[in-house]
Amino acid sequence: MSKRNVSRSDSRIRSGKKGTPDDRDGCRVFLGCFMALALLVWLINLMGTTTIVFFLLTLGAAYSLYFLYKTRTNAKRAREGEFHYRHGDFEAAYGCVEKISGQNADAALVAGLCLRNGTGCGQDHEKACSCFRFARSKSMEARAYYGEMLTMGTGCVRDVIKGIKELELAAAHDIPYANLCLGRLQFNGTLMKKNTGSGMRHLRIAAEAELPAAQYIVGYILFNGLEGIPRNRYQGLRYINLAASAGNLKAKKLLQKIG
Repeated sequence: MSKRNVSRSDSRIRSGKKGTPDDRDGCRVFLGCFMALALLVWLINLMGTTTIVFFLLTLGAAYSLYFLYKTRTNAKRAREGEFHYRHGDFEAAYGCVEKISGQNADAALVAGLCLRNGTGCGQDHEKACSCFRFARSKSMEARAYYGEMLTMGTGCVRDVIKGIKELELAAAHDIPYANLCLGRLQFNGTLMKKNTGSGMRHLRIAAEAELPAAQYIVGYILFNGLEGIPRNRYQGLRYINLAASAGNLKAKKLLQKIG
């Protein structure tokens, strides 16, 4: 128990008040509802039912307009964040989406990527996972990152079964990163049954979608003929060169080693 909770308990005991804080909060809510209801009845008697109904309808319409305005504004900010992220201005991207990451799925995805990688802001896996979890219902890409974090237990309580299900669902919607993650798990036989054929298929899908990490892995496997995959030095070098051109450091080092 924290010092703050202890001090609250002590003050309650010393003052002689009975009941827990939850009990007192419940009483406050009940009294608040009772007073609001009494105020509504008084207004009806004073102004008439028709006037009150008109007032409530007007209030509802005003709230709806505000909600629409807020939704459109958030969508605009999210698009700005996506634009900055795609162009490598991560600080500007995070600045656009930070405050609305709990209101807009696209903004949450951008914020999650920034927080996950520590680009444009401090690295925070727990917050990143929270952003992906919020966005996953509307963004399959966010679902892929959330699934990976679940399987690894990064920023959240590890849940391999749920994480793999999230990855499989995202991969079924042709999300490159989900195919990359599933491909690695199946090809290596880590956390799920080893299946080099299915793993290679997922990895190729991600590589053809121009994901540098997948291009490097596929190239490395083909170049060396690993796990029963037929060796193809030409195709392997092609993928490795593509990965290196996209900035993959492992691919660059391998090309230097190969000479």
